[in-house]
Amino acid sequence: RYNHIGKNLDAILSVSYSLSSEGRILEALHAARYAYSHVISRWDNLEEDWSGFLFAAAYQIGFCLMDFKLHSKANYYLRSAASSKILKYVIEFINSFANLNDRHVLDIIEAYEKFPNDGYDSIEYDNFIKFIKRRKAFVFIEMKRYDDAENLLKEMLESNDEDSKKFAVNELQY
Repeated sequence: RYNHIGKNLDAILSVSYSLSSEGRILEALHAARYAYSHVISRWDNLEEDWSGFLFAAAYQIGFCLMDFKLHSKANYYLRSAASSKILKYVIEFINSFANLNDRHVLDIIEAYEKFPNDGYDSIEYDNFIKFIKRRKAFVFIEMKRYDDAENLLKEMLESNDEDSKKFAVNELQY
């Protein structure tokens, strides 16, 4: 059963995605916040599971806040979205955490490095793991753990992934 409110909120969230892709981030943020707050304010009275929608709205809010460099606020929403285990949401959460320069970011990355492939598309999952390795190397550099970064980057040079190789070459030149 899908009511008219759900269709309207889906449309509002779609508009938010379109606005953000056009670079109209503030308008996108307002639309996503409206949709999110509408569901949150009625959470106790909802008859259906709206968690998927709530995760999508939280992701969109966090994504917009990242554009404004409001990393702490973005992290709040993206942490919620990442709990859905949707890899796109997890990636943005890790990015927000890394942008906070939080000393726990390496722990977060290493936890996700062991993230099991529970039914994900193999290409999507492989891309996720490659992202994790690139982000880990970047964090090693930020933490001035140059030997660890160099070892990981050299491992990437030997991989079959062109994006990882390019990243490794650029970072090793740095």
